[in-house]
Amino acid sequence: MTDVPDRPPAAHVNGLAVASLVVSVIALIICIGSFPLGLVGLLGAVLGHVALGRISRAPARYCGRGLAIGGLAVGWCALGLGVLGTAYFFFSAPAQFAELVGAIFGQ
Repeated sequence: MTDVPDRPPAAHVNGLAVASLVVSVIALIICIGSFPLGLVGLLGAVLGHVALGRISRAPARYCGRGLAIGGLAVGWCALGLGVLGTAYFFFSAPAQFAELVGAIFGQ
């Protein structure tokens, strides 16, 4: 028999890193123009931070640092776009609403 050297266990992709990226991409899709839905991006960013912490504490056990960083970036972008969309709505909607009411009632 030949002696096979013991190999260290392979690193597994951190599930929180994958969840961070998935949640952040979903948040980016649904956040445009709606701040409450943009808060889902915050969840993705928090998951990314937690995943990065776990990966940095146990690099031999976990991999997926790029996924976690991607989830962080996309999550914060989704939150920012949600905030910008909401601000645009609140600042532009009153003027558009006034135009619409004036056109309907002839004022």
